[in-house]
Amino acid sequence: MLKFIILFFTLIFTSGIALGQQKIDSKIERVTVFLNGGQVIRTASTTLPTGKSEVILKGLTPNLDAESLIVKGEGDFTIMSVKHQMNFFEEIKRKDTIIVLEAQRDTLLIRLIRQGSEAIIMAHEEELLQRNRVQMLGVQNAPAKTEDVKIFMDFQHHKLNEIYTKLIDFQLDSLKTRQKITKINNQLSELNARKNTATAEVVVTVFVKNTSPQNCKLQLEYIIPNANWSPLYDLRVKDVNSPVVAQMKAKVRQNSGEDWKNVQLTLSTGEPKRSGIKPELGTWMLNAGGNSLYFGRKIDQLDDFNKEKQAANSNIIQGTLTDTHGEPLIGASVVIKGTNIGTQTDLDGHYSLKTNNKNVILSFSYIGFKTQETNIGNNSYVNMTLDEDNARLEEVVISGYASGRKKAASAVQKLKSEELQGKMAGVQVGSYNMKVRGNASISPENNRLDVKQDEKTTTTAFNIDLPYTIPTDGKEYQVEIKEVSMAAAYQYACAPKLDEDAFLTAFITDWEQYSLIEGEANLYFEGTYLGKTLLKTNSVDDTLKISLGRDKNVVVKRTKLKEFSKNATFSSKRTDSRNYEITVKNKKSYPLSINIEEQIPVSTDKAIEVDFEAVGAEYDKNTGHLTWKVALNANEDKKLQFKYTVKHPSSIRIPLE
Repeated sequence: MLKFIILFFTLIFTSGIALGQQKIDSKIERVTVFLNGGQVIRTASTTLPTGKSEVILKGLTPNLDAESLIVKGEGDFTIMSVKHQMNFFEEIKRKDTIIVLEAQRDTLLIRLIRQGSEAIIMAHEEELLQRNRVQMLGVQNAPAKTEDVKIFMDFQHHKLNEIYTKLIDFQLDSLKTRQKITKINNQLSELNARKNTATAEVVVTVFVKNTSPQNCKLQLEYIIPNANWSPLYDLRVKDVNSPVVAQMKAKVRQNSGEDWKNVQLTLSTGEPKRSGIKPELGTWMLNAGGNSLYFGRKIDQLDDFNKEKQAANSNIIQGTLTDTHGEPLIGASVVIKGTNIGTQTDLDGHYSLKTNNKNVILSFSYIGFKTQETNIGNNSYVNMTLDEDNARLEEVVISGYASGRKKAASAVQKLKSEELQGKMAGVQVGSYNMKVRGNASISPENNRLDVKQDEKTTTTAFNIDLPYTIPTDGKEYQVEIKEVSMAAAYQYACAPKLDEDAFLTAFITDWEQYSLIEGEANLYFEGTYLGKTLLKTNSVDDTLKISLGRDKNVVVKRTKLKEFSKNATFSSKRTDSRNYEITVKNKKSYPLSINIEEQIPVSTDKAIEVDFEAVGAEYDKNTGHLTWKVALNANEDKKLQFKYTVKHPSSIRIPLE
């Protein structure tokens, strides 16, 4: 039995050596932060021995999406497989740190309790001394001797001084102890808030055909949750003769479980986790009983009833996808036609997915192969063989040379299909000339980093020049994106009936060229902070309107002229008149124009007649709105007047204020 155990462990040990396993650290080089989620790119370098071996990339966040893992290699070697696994020993180390801190805190708490107990004892001693003094000096018909009183007073003074000194020391020491406990509690809260420290690993199985060890570089990409960004603007206007300067920033947050230290950031408006499949309208049926039935659903939304129903009727469909030579197709797409339900094949070409209805059509697709569909009927296991699409394979050719054989690695890429972008997995950069099959992408690096802004079909990406450090604490960190100067036309407007302040609005044409995103903005006008606003860019208008708030240097006053405002009654008719004067003053050192907006009541009854007078105003008879376009020089003021008369039956009362 002992020999068997020794042989068993010997085989394990020797197999581990034969496989050449090594653990290496990787560094986060770049992070693309989406509106919800992010993509992390890590790099690592090592020397690979001849033959088959395993490289373990350690120290990764356990929050990474294992299905999004992409590994690329550079060197004369072949990537055979990629596997994700958890390492619980690193979590044990983290727990040991917490245990040590908790032990320190417990020691301090015990010390604090002891200090409190000693303070109570001191207080009792003080009370005892006070009682003795009363008994010695206050007993009738037995006065104490002067010498005894002096001795007692000296003793009491010395003892009380000792007690009070210790009590002060206890209080100071207790204060310091409490401060230390607070710091330890804060640190424990931080560690407990970061429960998901980097405890995941990626095992990459590689093969080196060369007879000598080879230098290699690995690049690892994966999607993480708990990361996002939102735009923030500083909008600055020097005066109404200057452009609007927009400083675009980003509030970046992440709690992924790993710190980003001095990484290159890309901020993208994409949402990779959100379904890109258009929701399909079903049939909306009505009947005489007042019932309304809707057959259809919205992507990404399913009410509780449908979830329960789906769970109750769920069935699993599985199978294997291969090529005509019997080789498994890795990473192929298997989708239920007409839905967003789908999956990808694993390293063995196997797939498995759930559906609430077996009578569905499955669509199988793979780059370089013809897409095929089949109605599975009542089958639970469906295998499929895909035929090569020679026309497409001729358009996807990669040729290159290993960096060890040439000083400057070169690659020629001929791409026709955009579906190759962004999904390169396990493709080596060595001496090869190969057709790419499967889950591969050729994505030139300068497509991401060498340009300030990368506008794609449906998303916008901002590449940040300077490296940033974003800890995994969920807090907001500001990132500078860009600054743009936008030519604008400015217009003051005031509706003194509602508010006598003048409001300034900037009108920007051709604003789409600046790739602005809707977000919060801080307003600065003439060097003064005005407040916050919302920059709304989700508009189909050609002109972007930005409200710059109130300007107290443009004064508007609305006054009711009493001598011209009157009420008169003639038999069955009543006449009400109102007359107003509006004063506009420009206190600025430069000319400006302002629109003054007022209104006249509009009658919807033939028995009510409205007449008005407003010199110089534009009138909209449908709304009753009056608009004066007033041009003012520096320090100039102007007066506007308007009046209206309403005739109506005296039996009714109409408010006219």
